[in-house]
Amino acid sequence: MLGLLDDAILLPFGILIAVRLIPAPLMKEIRETAARRQERPMSRSGMIAIFALWLAAAGFSVWLMLK
Repeated sequence: MLGLLDDAILLPFGILIAVRLIPAPLMKEIRETAARRQERPMSRSGMIAIFALWLAAAGFSVWLMLK
């Protein structure tokens, strides 16, 4: 329990310190890159294909368990 509480308190502060240690020009460049990546089109057919593969794998796993 103490470990979880410790992580809940220390982890956010560690992330905050790490972000503040990144130089401002580099952070600006990183944020611009992230913004450009969000503008890219999303492939719905790719998403459906991956979902179908996971569904098939889950179905196959259930079939193997019931066999």
